[in-house]
Amino acid sequence: MIEALVATRTRTALGDDVRGTLDPTHPSTEGDVCIAMEPRAPGHDRVRAPGAHAYATRAANLADAVPVSQVTWTSAQQIAADVPERH
Repeated sequence: MIEALVATRTRTALGDDVRGTLDPTHPSTEGDVCIAMEPRAPGHDRVRAPGAHAYATRAANLADAVPVSQVTWTSAQQIAADVPERH
């Protein structure tokens, strides 16, 4: 729905017809839209940047991590690579 809205407002392509700015063989047909909102919505005391929660969670996980030797990590990766994928 968002793609259709953007394409109609920016007069750009939809779906497989979209060509990005990094495609040197075709002119760009992608449309970009920036949506602005009031950051201080009722009931919320702060504004978070995109990805802030994931970054904070990763930092907390790293702080609580258990050290693993490189030999053990390499062995675990090899074992995981040898296990067939289930779909």
